[in-house]
Amino acid sequence: MEEQVNYRAVELEKFKLVALQYLDEKLVDFGEPPKLDISAHTSFMLDQLVLRLQQCVWGREVERQECQWPADWWQALKERWFPAWAKKRWPIEYKRVVITARELYPQMAFPPHQHAGVIAVSKSPSW
Repeated sequence: MEEQVNYRAVELEKFKLVALQYLDEKLVDFGEPPKLDISAHTSFMLDQLVLRLQQCVWGREVERQECQWPADWWQALKERWFPAWAKKRWPIEYKRVVITARELYPQMAFPPHQHAGVIAVSKSPSW
């Protein structure tokens, strides 16, 4: 005996879905008009949609500092108590992190054809 399957046609239409997130005006007050790169992906752990907004701003690197410390308690013990010959025989392993300080100027704008900006500031002009 065959089982009878009934189908019903359902008409679907597209709807716009908008999600709003308010940002402080200071965070988006850029000198250049925003050229936002919007990408989206789903976070499977949080079961949420993640949107990323990205903006380029002018700035410069001020200082770069490398910090290091022994990788674990055994490396710290070797560093503190081992004699020089033992440190050569069993070198100490370190974890390293580079910390970079940058000055950013989000309100600064240059003509769109320029790919780099140069600004010279002097208290007493020498030129």
